[in-house]
Amino acid sequence: MLEHSLNEELKMKSNEIFEKLREMNTTIKLLIVLSLLFMNVLFRNILFSLFVFLSALAITTITGVSFKEIFKRIKLPIFFGLFVFFMQALFLKSGQPVIQIIGISINSDGIIKGLKIFLTLVGSVWYLILVGLTSTVDSILSSFRNLGIPKIVIDISLMMYRYSLLLYEEATRVFYAQKSRLGYTNLKNSIKSMGQMWGIIIVNALIRSIRVNEAMKSRNFTGKLFFDFRKKPNMKEIFVGISYILLFLGIGITVKYFLGV
Repeated sequence: MLEHSLNEELKMKSNEIFEKLREMNTTIKLLIVLSLLFMNVLFRNILFSLFVFLSALAITTITGVSFKEIFKRIKLPIFFGLFVFFMQALFLKSGQPVIQIIGISINSDGIIKGLKIFLTLVGSVWYLILVGLTSTVDSILSSFRNLGIPKIVIDISLMMYRYSLLLYEEATRVFYAQKSRLGYTNLKNSIKSMGQMWGIIIVNALIRSIRVNEAMKSRNFTGKLFFDFRKKPNMKEIFVGISYILLFLGIGITVKYFLGV
């Protein structure tokens, strides 16, 4: 009973923190993430990249954001990060030899550089995913307006987001229709079915774009597609954002210039 009540209490606190993060001004969240991306590239330090990665992991755990949803979106960056890590470890020959397998020498500099790239990539993408999962599309696009992105770019982005979902649903229907007809039983059939599916999607996307263009013209489309939902951040949100950025800036300067790592 005690363990059950503690779990329920922790779950309620996680939900409360998640709601606060979701209600936080999206412009502040985007500025934090963009600042971390910039500092990750600026400092190029493995300890700083590790701290960014661990902080993203900690925020996900504390707020109760689904790790399953995170992993679904971060699988591809992890794959590319691991690929770069192994390429750096195998082919960068500077530094001290660490491992020797079948005549292949893996040196310390290759491992460190590969790990640094992996942590930078995965940590940065993880923060972007967190912003996406805790913000609505309207608030993100409104924040782009706050950051000075031209209105035409935001309108195009909104249409791309809308029709990418439709094309994904269409691709899913085609895939399962092909699968039910044994279209993916072997490599040859899989390549053929995949080519047919992408051909259908491209043709349907072109047809759909023509229809949408004609429909917009017939309805005297004035060019205003996106309705602005911008709201000003309060002082508490501004303070939290500045404090978070300064914290990481201080960590980056410390590990780069004082610790000499």
